[in-house]
Amino acid sequence: MAGTKLNANPGQALSVTFTPTDGVNYNAVIKTVHIDVNKATLTATANNRSRAYGANNPTLPVTLSGFVNGETSTVVDTAPTATCAAVASDPAGTTTAIVPANGADNNYDFNYVNGTLTINKATLTAKADNQTRQYGAAEPDFTISYTGFVNGDTPANITPPTGSTDALITSSVGNYTITLAGGSAANYNFSRQTGALAIIKAPLFVITDDQTKFTALRIRPLPYDISASRTATRRQALPSR
Repeated sequence: MAGTKLNANPGQALSVTFTPTDGVNYNAVIKTVHIDVNKATLTATANNRSRAYGANNPTLPVTLSGFVNGETSTVVDTAPTATCAAVASDPAGTTTAIVPANGADNNYDFNYVNGTLTINKATLTAKADNQTRQYGAAEPDFTISYTGFVNGDTPANITPPTGSTDALITSSVGNYTITLAGGSAANYNFSRQTGALAIIKAPLFVITDDQTKFTALRIRPLPYDISASRTATRRQALPSR
C-alpha cells in the first residue's frame, strides 16, 4: 500500500488491494507479494581534526549521511565511533588517520570514510627577564624565561630568541624595553614577551690627594750665648731684656 514503510528484511509480505471505481463491471482484487527490502547505506565520515604537539587527542566525531524517509542519526541503533593512533610525542607536522568503525543498524549498512588528525606546533611563551644596570655600564646578558614546554623538552630543544634594547651606554637613568626576536623550533611557535631594563644611577666616588702643609714658626732669642772650643764649653749669661 502506498505510504507503507518496510524495514530492511528479506521476504516480507506486501498485500495490495485494488478497488475499481466501476464496481458494477469490475471486482475488487487483493494481491499479496513478497518483497526483499535491503538495507540503505549510510556514509560514516570521520571529521578531520587537529591538535597541538604534546596534547591529548581531541574528540573524534563521525558525520552520518544518506538517511532516507526523513530519518536522522537518532534512529541508528549503534552509532559508529572513531579511533586514532596518534600519541602525544608525535612531532608537529605529522598526520594520522582517524578511522571510523563499529556502526550497526537494522535498516542501514555503513560505508566508512577516514578522516585526518594533524599535529600542529605548540605555543611556547618566551619572556625577556627584567634586568638592571648602572648608568654608563655595559648591557647585561639578556636572559629568557619559558612557559609551555611539553614532553620533557627544555631550551636545549630549540633555537632561542635573542634579546636587545634601544638603550645605549650613554642613555640616561630610566626604564627601557628589552625586546625578543628570532628563534625557531620544530615543535613550537613562539609567543614573545618584552622585559624591562632599568638604568640606575652610578655611584660617584670622591678621592682626595695626599697633601703636606708647612707652618712657619717664630723662634724666640735665647737668653744666653753658646760658643764652643775644642777643649771646653763656655756659657756666658747675657743681660735680660
